[in-house]
Amino acid sequence: MPSLQETPCLRKERSVSSMMWNVALSLCTLLVLPAVYYGWRPLVTSFGTVALCCIAEVAVCLVRRCSIQMDPSLLVTGLIIALLMPVNAPFWMPALAALFAVLVVRAPFGGTGCTPFNPAAAGVAFVTICWPERMFSYISSSAGWVLPAFGECTYTAVRSPAGVLKEGLKPDIVPLEMLWGRFVGPMGTTAMLVIGACGLFLILRRIANWEAPVFFLLVAAVGAALFPRIACSPLTSVKYELMSGSLFFALSLW
Repeated sequence: MPSLQETPCLRKERSVSSMMWNVALSLCTLLVLPAVYYGWRPLVTSFGTVALCCIAEVAVCLVRRCSIQMDPSLLVTGLIIALLMPVNAPFWMPALAALFAVLVVRAPFGGTGCTPFNPAAAGVAFVTICWPERMFSYISSSAGWVLPAFGECTYTAVRSPAGVLKEGLKPDIVPLEMLWGRFVGPMGTTAMLVIGACGLFLILRRIANWEAPVFFLLVAAVGAALFPRIACSPLTSVKYELMSGSLFFALSLW
């Protein structure tokens, strides 16, 4: 397995730590709108996942009897897990995802740059497989946006636009809501304008290449235009397919 310094996807002129801090800054920016819409709960969830990632890493270092070194990639892992959760998710779900990411995916393979999977993605996949009804249960905006910072939420479960598309139906949202994340979904993946700005920031900072996300989005757009899942114009199909799920978030910030 190649060492971290030999990994071809990392730019040579920047340190891994510098790259991770820039990605973490972009992810923190994505917490602004969820905090405005939902109150303190998104920030509490994010703080909890980051703290658990760090605690799990310290525990691994103590068991191995090696020096404790905090890696900024732990911050990135914790933030991604929180941003991919429904804002109404019980706190034990992102907590389990964070522990799984570090203890099962990250630590056994040697840490940053050595894991066969993205730790955050693996953690989210774990809780999604185990509790799919919780992961795809979103709070209705009609019940009021501000949620309690701690404890369980009482809410009316609704489908996300991505779930509606999966059933072959047209989501009942307008473009402005999609741009500013004013609809249900994982709390960090709905504000397309902010996600795009963060992705552009990473490209301008030479943290990420533009080719992969641009061409992937282009292929996805062509597929949506030629083979729409709903009865609509090709442009409308492209709009819903690209903006109603987590595709834009994954391509821009992972």
